[in-house]
Amino acid sequence: MLSQTGRPGAAAKMPTQSQFGNPEYKENHRMVGDNEDWKSFEIAVTQFVAAIAPDATVTHDVKVPDAHTGYPRQRDVWIQWSIGGHFPAKAMISCKFWSKKLDEQDIDHFNGEFISSKAHVGILYSREGFNPRAIEKANALGFHCCKLYSNAPADLPDQIVLGLAYHFAPRFKLSLDQDLPSSQFRTWDDVFDLRIEGQPIREILADILDQYQGCKNLNERWGQARIGRGFTIDLAKCLNTRNRLGIVISDRVRRARVEYTLLNGSYNFTSKLFMGSQATPWIDTQSIDPGPGWEDVRELPEQIPQPMIACFMHCNSASAVTEFGAQVLARN
Repeated sequence: MLSQTGRPGAAAKMPTQSQFGNPEYKENHRMVGDNEDWKSFEIAVTQFVAAIAPDATVTHDVKVPDAHTGYPRQRDVWIQWSIGGHFPAKAMISCKFWSKKLDEQDIDHFNGEFISSKAHVGILYSREGFNPRAIEKANALGFHCCKLYSNAPADLPDQIVLGLAYHFAPRFKLSLDQDLPSSQFRTWDDVFDLRIEGQPIREILADILDQYQGCKNLNERWGQARIGRGFTIDLAKCLNTRNRLGIVISDRVRRARVEYTLLNGSYNFTSKLFMGSQATPWIDTQSIDPGPGWEDVRELPEQIPQPMIACFMHCNSASAVTEFGAQVLARN
């Protein structure tokens, strides 16, 4: 159900006739497409509001008597509902399918329409959004400035809190306390062939990697991705010298770029709230690289962002160890 924000008081100043005759003003407020496009936009807004307010009566293209003259006035979308089944309330929506963002003059103009409608809540939907002064003006008058998204990029202000999407791909690095004889150990595969209590080290490493990837606790996995998780294998049991194999596992973390995030829903610039759904960029499941639309995160924040979408890639641990084994051992 829509929430009542209070009704503005005195009417604001309307745009003058000279402003409407100004070529620049006309260009800035030119309608995009044809009448059918405008109508489709109004219907889309009507359907969205009806979906989020099932208890309200939402009507498209309705005529409501003018509060001052009594003559019928066309309203793009008219909403009627009852608060607690006891207090009737009304909202008016004006839809602007224009080529430019709305400015404060447009808010002034809407204020005149709003007062003559006797509605309790005033809402503006703009195809191109609003400039900062329009939003400031709307805030002062108690109006809601909104934009509808339909599989559209999230061209939203930086302060909007979207569900940030993160892509986690496990990675690991290995180290030895001291060099091994080069005559016996040229690649990591030679190390992986060693056995501890009959089990090849390559299998031990794969089990450790599986254990890391099997973590289901988001807080724990987030912390591991930030600082890594270390393991140690004592090689003294299979070598005549004291040596240890160190393993550090973490994640390469990427974040979805906002311009690649597609939105379905409505954003209220006045209350800074988004209602609807969002889709992450495409993820290439056949590669450790998720693909375009994702950017590397140098350092994860200590606290998990809210809301957040986490995408965890699960690699084939045995294959990852085999691929790593082909690398030549680095020596000090």
